[in-house]
Amino acid sequence: MKTSRGFTLIEIMLVLAVMAVLASITIFAFGNWRESVANNEMKNELTTIATSLKNYRNFNNTYPGTAGGPTVAPTTLGLGYTAGQNVVSEYRLRADGNSYCIKATSTAIPALSAWYLDSATDGAPSHTACS
Repeated sequence: MKTSRGFTLIEIMLVLAVMAVLASITIFAFGNWRESVANNEMKNELTTIATSLKNYRNFNNTYPGTAGGPTVAPTTLGLGYTAGQNVVSEYRLRADGNSYCIKATSTAIPALSAWYLDSATDGAPSHTACS
């Protein structure tokens, strides 16, 4: 009686098919995970800047910047705030001097839509641009 020591073609094809399915699941999960991390980084950045702005206002009775002035990077305002690695943020003080808008975009995944924090509304990060 003759015994075989190798794998059949069917067994090899089955193993390759299972590996392909597992690889595709991993690739899609990783992509979603990266987007989730980038979105959380942007929202956390907005919340950190808003907290720094509130502290600044508590000590100086005004928000930093020129009312109705240009959009600037929050790191230039003297808030004691340090920018995150993968997020670019922009701050604009409204003409009334009592409210502001902050925009955050991701440098890690530039195709993601920007997050905004509008102090004139509920103050929670959203995808809705400030008015």
